[in-house]
Amino acid sequence: MKTPKYRSKRQPASSRRPSSRQRGYTTQWDREAKAFRQEPENAVCAECLRHGITTASQCDESLFWDKSNWQALSFACHNQKTGRGE
Repeated sequence: MKTPKYRSKRQPASSRRPSSRQRGYTTQWDREAKAFRQEPENAVCAECLRHGITTASQCDESLFWDKSNWQALSFACHNQKTGRGE
């Protein structure tokens, strides 16, 4: 059977990248991140703000839980930033 043109011949991302839990995103992270995004000052995507757009919105362990190091990102900006390896 011929592979459709739109399908990539690369391995799926899930087989190349550790799971979110393996990368340190625990249920505690899920709760804290959700609470962080709900704070009024984090309602706007930090990456969008850098570009003048106003939209609703693996570091070391010591920085991982430091909320001053966190930033709110829209879904699109998060994916773009993650794709750039930042």
